[in-house]
Amino acid sequence: MEQVFFASGLDVCAVRPTGLTDGPATGRIVVANKIVGQSQIARADVAAWMLQTVALPSMSIETVALEFNPALNQNPHATPRP
Repeated sequence: MEQVFFASGLDVCAVRPTGLTDGPATGRIVVANKIVGQSQIARADVAAWMLQTVALPSMSIETVALEFNPALNQNPHATPRP
């Protein structure tokens, strides 16, 4: 399905969150380079990341995986990508 979006000529970023939870936003979001095992992330964190990232030109024509990282400090205004 992503290939259809990418072929459209529009700026596209496909987001693949890991297992979703209904918990509150934590601000501890990472773009995963590799997912090993199971990971979960709150829907609120995915939504916050998407809203912060939607206008970044570096995110067009890309697929990203998101996961929760308990080691990160809570910062809702953290840069979405390293």
